[in-house]
Formats: sequence, structure tokens, C-alpha cells
Amino acid sequence: MRHVLEHEQIHFALIEIGARQLDRPAERLVRDLEITAPSRSQAEAAAQAHVGAIVELALVTLRERHARFDREAHNHPLPDYWQGVWWNRV
Repeated sequence: MRHVLEHEQIHFALIEIGARQLDRPAERLVRDLEITAPSRSQAEAAAQAHVGAIVELALVTLRERHARFDREAHNHPLPDYWQGVWWNRV
């Protein structure tokens, strides 16, 4: 049972790390974002698309990180070893 709890804690830690990595540039992104468009609604749509692309990239990276952890923790001949390695990483 400890193994399962530790595994899920690592997944949670990976999410926290991803959120912090996304938070860091958020203030700069908002400050530096300059969009010109013929109307306010078009500018808002462009801003949402820009931010959405950044969030999507972060989610893809996060999914890849989770998948890698699961592969190494489950499909390796020494899953406990690799789970320990990830535990120390996060």
C-alpha cells in the first residue's frame, strides 16, 4: 500500500512542479503581451489563443513527464528502484 501512495504522491508533485513552471512566466506574459486588432473582441480572442497555446504546451510537457514516470516505475525490471529515483527528483 505504501508503494501506491508514494506513486500517487509523485504524480501530485509532478503537477505542482508543472504549475510552478507555468506560474513563473505568467506575470511577464501578461505584462509583455501586446496585441493589436481591429476590435476588442478580436484582441481578446488573439490573447486567449496565445495564452491557450502556452498552457497547451505546458500540459503536453506535463503529460509526457507523467507518462515517463509511469513507464519507468511500472515497466522497468526494478520498478521500486525507479520510483525511488523519481521520489528523489521531486
